[in-house]
Amino acid sequence: MRFALEVLIDIQEIDKQLALLEKAKGNLPQKVREISSDLSQLETELEEKRALVEETTAKLKKAENDLASSKGKLQKYQQQLYQVKTNKEYDAVTVEIDSAEQEIDRLEFQVLEAEESRNNTREKIDELEKKVQTMRADLEENKKMLENTLGETRHAGEKLSKKRNELLKNLSKPIISTYDRIRIGRHGIALALLKNGSCSECSARIPPQRAMEIRMMNRLFYCEVCGRILIWKQEEDSPIVENEKTTE
Repeated sequence: MRFALEVLIDIQEIDKQLALLEKAKGNLPQKVREISSDLSQLETELEEKRALVEETTAKLKKAENDLASSKGKLQKYQQQLYQVKTNKEYDAVTVEIDSAEQEIDRLEFQVLEAEESRNNTREKIDELEKKVQTMRADLEENKKMLENTLGETRHAGEKLSKKRNELLKNLSKPIISTYDRIRIGRHGIALALLKNGSCSECSARIPPQRAMEIRMMNRLFYCEVCGRILIWKQEEDSPIVENEKTTE
């Protein structure tokens, strides 16, 4: 068991180094994901606005054509007004003129409304294009920073992972499972030193008899407070604790 515990000590040191390499990335991965997501939303909104401009332009063109046609009809009816010979014909042409004038008013309003809508949308497109351009540059910059960081840490990480896998071959599956479970549940630290009669991670006091057993390193002992595996390194322990052992 002493050998297994010593292997776990080496593995934990590797895990600490791997954690530092991961920490070196900072929040860059998350930032890149967030910027990518925001950029995707902006680009979608931009495409929708461009499609809206095309749709509004088509409506505007149709309204302008209808307006030109209605003005042509009005002009024709106005000319006919001077050619009528009876009151009935005069009334009929007058009705057509009134109808044409109402249609012209409606179409002129529609044209103005479409022009205003298209102009507002174009202004929004200009704003979005600037935002998209800025965000794309920001994304590229953060991607480059992340790639540089990954490049610097990848080799070291691969080397450490390879060494870790080699060390794991010396351990049984139950010990590996126990170590990983505690490591995951305790923020990456599965082992704690018996130091000055206490757990080095949570400072819980260890009973003298238990401390003597832990120093023998012949089985797994757990801190009753934080649940970590307790180990002993002579160079890390206080001579005072050693004296306690001899006087017990």
